Amino acid sequence: MPPKLILKVDNVSNTYYETVGVRKVAKPVLDSVSFEMLKGQIVGLVGESGSGKSTLAKCILGVIDYTGSITLNTERPQMVFQDSTSALNPSMTVERILEEPLIIRGGMSKKERLDTVAEVIDAVGLSPDLAKSKPGELSGGQRQRVCIAAAMISKPELVILDEPVSALDVTIQAQILELLAKLRKKYNFSYLFISHDLNVVYQLCDYVLVMRRGKVLEQGYIDKVYNHPENDYTKALLAASDLLIESAGIGN
Repeated sequence: MPPKLILKVDNVSNTYYETVGVRKVAKPVLDSVSFEMLKGQIVGLVGESGSGKSTLAKCILGVIDYTGSITLNTERPQMVFQDSTSALNPSMTVERILEEPLIIRGGMSKKERLDTVAEVIDAVGLSPDLAKSKPGELSGGQRQRVCIAAAMISKPELVILDEPVSALDVTIQAQILELLAKLRKKYNFSYLFISHDLNVVYQLCDYVLVMRRGKVLEQGYIDKVYNHPENDYTKALLAASDLLIESAGIGN
């Protein structure tokens, strides 16, 4: 049985309007973006700042308008952001932060919710002792693990990660990437992984889209694009990244 098609983005465009003097000037952000994503797949979205990566994520989440069509064959995706500090309520404990979406969803007793919270805390590699801590008492890597736990606690099929390791040092980055790969295998999550770092994308992803100025210039399976890029922009990005293609990918 073929893998489930979980996301289809077809000819999606987005434009915002900037006021210049007395006129509103159209500024295209996305230009006819199309791709498909399968259940359990990790798709990397790479490109320089301003290429439209985060805007595309917002379109998929349904928080901004677009033209074209986006088909989600799953419930609403969950999101993990770059800045774990602003993503977490500083007045809540880790336990309460993770319990909150279960309370909103309903259908579980208090014991069932707390058992689920404990399971997820363990799954993301945090000590049970941290359940009563608040975000300000945690390290950056620990906060990002809490963010990942919050995204996965309702067992979504699709998780969108927007630069989730760029604010972390290299050692913690590697730990978080290992964690994401482990969780994908355990729960069969699908990830849309947004990053400007081609090295990070190569370590984790199965498939990659290269964006520039709102357009997808190249897409394909990771080894094909990285070893045999066709677009000149992709070639330039790879040359600038000093990527060691020989190193095995974490997620592959």
